[in-house]
Amino acid sequence: MEDIDSFLGSHPPFDGVGADELARVAAVTEIEAFPRGKTIFSEGTGPVEYLRVVRAGSVEVLHEGQVLDLLGPGELFGHASMLSGLPTGFEARAAEDTRCYRIPADVVGALLARPDFLRFIARSILSGRAAAGPERAPPVDPVQCRVAALIRTPPLLCPASEPIREAAKRMTAEGASAVLVQAGQMLGIVTDRDLRSRVVAAGASPDAPLAAIMTAPAYTVRGDVPGGDVLLDMLERGIHHVPVLSRFALQFRPPTGFLRDFVVEHSGERRGQLDIKRGGLTPIVDLARWAGMSAGAAGGSTVDRLRAAEAAGTLDSADARTLREAFGFIFSLRLDHQVEQLRRGEVPGDFIDPKTLNPLPRSYLKEAFRAVASVQTGLATELSLGIRWG
Repeated sequence: MEDIDSFLGSHPPFDGVGADELARVAAVTEIEAFPRGKTIFSEGTGPVEYLRVVRAGSVEVLHEGQVLDLLGPGELFGHASMLSGLPTGFEARAAEDTRCYRIPADVVGALLARPDFLRFIARSILSGRAAAGPERAPPVDPVQCRVAALIRTPPLLCPASEPIREAAKRMTAEGASAVLVQAGQMLGIVTDRDLRSRVVAAGASPDAPLAAIMTAPAYTVRGDVPGGDVLLDMLERGIHHVPVLSRFALQFRPPTGFLRDFVVEHSGERRGQLDIKRGGLTPIVDLARWAGMSAGAAGGSTVDRLRAAEAAGTLDSADARTLREAFGFIFSLRLDHQVEQLRRGEVPGDFIDPKTLNPLPRSYLKEAFRAVASVQTGLATELSLGIRWG
C-alpha cells in the first residue's frame, strides 16, 4: 500500500498539517491512473468535486487547446472549480502515464480552517502559472494586485422588482454568474447557485421578484484591497462573488449626448423621454455609496455619505459639492414631475420628456448630468492610472 500521508506531508500545503490529520486525509484519498493523452477533466465542465495531487507523471493544463502549464509530482489542480462551485476554466490532461491522488471536497474544506493551508490554496488559485510563451513578461501577481485592477467586465445590475425569470435570461445572455440587485439604498446579490437552490430546488416561482431570493446586504469590498486578501475572505465566508465598490460606482452614466443634448429613448412608448432616476439619481447614489463605504460610512442618506466622504478625503470638496447640488436639483425635479402626474390622475413615473421643461430647468438638468459625468470620468481615469483604488 502506498504511503499517501508521507507523500502529501512532504509537499505544500499538506506539509503544515499534523500527522493525525494527515492520516485522516490519506484514509479517504483515492488513487487514479491515467494513460498518456487521457483527459482527466474537460474545460467548462463540473464543478469538480475533488482536489487532485499529481503523484507520478505529469499533467498538462490547457485552455482552448493551448498548453498553459505542466504540473509535476506534488502539485495540485482542480481546487479553483471545487471551491468556487463554478465550471472548470481549463482542461487537465495526462502528459504521460500518470497517477493522481483524489481528495474529496469536504475533507479539503475542513483543512481550510488552517490559515496556512487557506493562504496556500488562495495564492495558488490567484497566481496560477498561465504563461503563454517565453517572450511574454510574467503577469502581475494578483495576490498583491489591488482588486479593482482585476475587474474585467462591469457587473450586471437589476432592480429588486425585476422578475427572477427575466434576470436569469439576462445572466445567460451576458454570461454572468451573478446579478447585483438595487433595492433602494441597499445592494443585494443573486447568484446562479441561488437560482438552483432557491428557485429550482425550492420550487419558487420564476415570476417572483429578485428581492424574494436575493442575499442582502451583499458583502462588498473596496477597490484598494489586495486580491489575495479578498479571495481569503471569500473562502472563509464561503461566498463566490464579491462586488467591488469602485467599479460599481461607474456602472450607470448620465444620459448626456455628443450633440450637447440628452440621450433619450429612441423607440416604443417612451420615445423621446429620459429616465431621470436611472440616468440622473442612480449614478450619484452609486458614487455616494462607494465614497461613503470607502470613508467608513456604510449607512445614511446619499447626502450624508457624500458629506462623510468629503470629510474623510475620499472625495475632494469640489466633487462632493457638485454631487450634492446635482442630487438635490434632480431629486426636486423628479418630485415635481411626479406631483404633476398625480395631479393629472396619472401613475407617477421617472420618464421625462426634456422638451416639456422650461429653458432654465432644462439647462440646469443638462449641466447637472455633465457635472456627474465629469466626476465619474475623473474617478475612472484615476482607477486606470492607479492613482485611486477606493
